[in-house]
Amino acid sequence: MTFDPQWLTGTKHPPQDQEHTVTLCRQFLDTPATSSDPSVLVDCPAEALAALVTILVERDDGLKLAQLNSIKSIRKAIGKTLHRLRSQGKQWTSEASHAGTIKISHEELPSYMSVPHPSGARFLILTGQHTSGSMAAVYALAHETTGLANFLAIPNVSRTKLSNLVEEIARMQNLQASEFLVHTEPTLVRIRFREAVEIHRQLGKEFPADYHTFSDLFRNQDSEHPVYARIPDVDPTLIHRGPELFGHTDTRREPHIYRIGPADRPIMEPTWTRETGQRLRNAMNSPVLINDHQRKEHVLTELERIVEETFDPDFRHRMANRLLDAAYVLHVQQKTDLSHVAMATAKALLDVDHSVLAIPWARQAFTGLFDAEAFVAAMTANDPTSPHPTGDEDGGLIIPGSS
Repeated sequence: MTFDPQWLTGTKHPPQDQEHTVTLCRQFLDTPATSSDPSVLVDCPAEALAALVTILVERDDGLKLAQLNSIKSIRKAIGKTLHRLRSQGKQWTSEASHAGTIKISHEELPSYMSVPHPSGARFLILTGQHTSGSMAAVYALAHETTGLANFLAIPNVSRTKLSNLVEEIARMQNLQASEFLVHTEPTLVRIRFREAVEIHRQLGKEFPADYHTFSDLFRNQDSEHPVYARIPDVDPTLIHRGPELFGHTDTRREPHIYRIGPADRPIMEPTWTRETGQRLRNAMNSPVLINDHQRKEHVLTELERIVEETFDPDFRHRMANRLLDAAYVLHVQQKTDLSHVAMATAKALLDVDHSVLAIPWARQAFTGLFDAEAFVAAMTANDPTSPHPTGDEDGGLIIPGSS
């Protein structure tokens, strides 16, 4: 039978077989702390002692909680209850100078963020304190266009629980935790959580059943990205090094493996890929072109138009946020040089007067994946009138997200 705390307060009448236990607990509650004897409760069931602890917390009676905690057998019986109180940051003392009042003091548990994936997703872990006082954490894969995935809430979070989650995420990514997730100021994690929640809601997606019990952890006002405080000044000419933030192909292994960079080329939607490919083919087949050199130049000019159109204000803002987040993570990882490159590139993207074609990271994100000469040669060879129609239709067209 579950022991009802209301039996101890007199709100409900206890069953006959519980009257003796209830009497002992009530006497302990009603006797001043200077005269009460917790040893008389040693034989009480754990459920009754847990109910007694609940009432003492409500009364803010730290002296009697300390008395219960001082007796080993009672402390073991109410171990889970005491652990829950500690996880909520509640402590108490029998020292006269503190008057036995329950104190709320929380250990600051870290929040985490990963470098943004080229798809637009980030791993986020946010720890915080509920309005009730308990500590909790929320974990999710937050995507900048599709909202939340893998949402997980952890009530009464502890450092051990948090460490296990971080290690599990890193294991799934086949990386060391320190390489993938970094300690991040809660302000930034809240911003990214809130953005993903809003996108999730706009798309009409369902939230987890317990979402409302944890949503208070990331409800706050907008604030400036904390990377501005960490990197207040950067050399604007560093934007020319932006492509250093891209990933690279590791040729030391077979098969070759592409290792994603800290601020990699964005993966584009399949629709964008198809439309871009068609536009480049149309440019290639313009009837006013008379030789391969003109065809190559025409194709490259069209590709630059595509880059400018793709980097509209919304896309520039999203890419800038990726680079700001990358700059933050790199700075925490003490990769100062690259963090400044990412910061300079982000600032250039946020400056609407700065041509996107003058930002190498943005321009080469697309043009750097495209071999115009191979494309022209392949399309020419594929011409039915050519004596050797053996070319590949896509040729040198290597568009982000096409593989």
